[in-house]
Amino acid sequence: MHVQSEPETLVRQAYAAMRRRPPDYHAAVARLDEALSVRGDDAETYLAKAICMLALDRPKTCRELLDAAGRHDGGLLAPRLRLAHLELARVLLRRHAYDDAIEALDGAGNDALCRSVRAYTRKHLGGDPHLTLAEHERVVRWLTRRELDAAERALGQRRYTDALHACDAASRVDDRGSRLARLRATALRRRVGDALDDGSAQLRKMHNHLTAARGWLHRAAEDPDERAECAAEARAIEELQQRVTAAFWRAEVAALRSRFDATCRIHNEARMTYVESGVFRASIAGLRTDAERLERRLPPDSDARGPLAVLVGEIRQVQLRFR
Repeated sequence: MHVQSEPETLVRQAYAAMRRRPPDYHAAVARLDEALSVRGDDAETYLAKAICMLALDRPKTCRELLDAAGRHDGGLLAPRLRLAHLELARVLLRRHAYDDAIEALDGAGNDALCRSVRAYTRKHLGGDPHLTLAEHERVVRWLTRRELDAAERALGQRRYTDALHACDAASRVDDRGSRLARLRATALRRRVGDALDDGSAQLRKMHNHLTAARGWLHRAAEDPDERAECAAEARAIEELQQRVTAAFWRAEVAALRSRFDATCRIHNEARMTYVESGVFRASIAGLRTDAERLERRLPPDSDARGPLAVLVGEIRQVQLRFR
């Protein structure tokens, strides 16, 4: 014969299932339903089940259970109920379900965060409440804390692509956060640095990434709390940009040198016919034009000027021999 457990025991078992790694919310709900079948007026049981329903992606049921918990609570659970309503609102806001979120916030209390979250939500519903930059940033960080923390961890582990993916996930919730902008700039800069150190030839792509990083950093620097870190990051980006630029010009000269050497190998002057000699002279003339154009574009202090000057000299010598 099955002996039904006491409601208190069932609730303890439910919380134990919720604390497992990974949590077993379905097992917890089974215990809580059994407890409610014995005692259907227990606020603690309703609250525990509401937490499970939210974790199982059923916010509507969560809201109903929180209302039930509130009706049966004598005031002892009020702080936890407010936190649960706030967490429900966070889930709904992440989905841009602003109408449902504003209803959930009715039970979330009236502390500074709740007031900011309400103003943020009303703004998205078409209102124009006063919401300072600091308040907006606080709400965005609260909404996207999971993604921002993941980006921070990935940066610390040198997993820069993963950090950018985490930033993208945060952006889908709200892309206007200053911490988000700084993390994205840092991830872009560090990924470029690694690529440059590994000898990647995608220098134009690196330049574009650094340009994007500067744009994100400019947005982050609008937040006074981010300016010190943004200033340090801006210096790092500038130093890396100088390295990328120097590598770009060296690569341009190296590519021209490769074309010149290949042209000379293909048109071996000891074996050239009259027609081949004409083609060779035209190719060398084109190379000289490209070299002079590159010489005009090259920054005055570029370390690629020396190799380019040597190449231009060799091109002229060849032209003199085949006038």
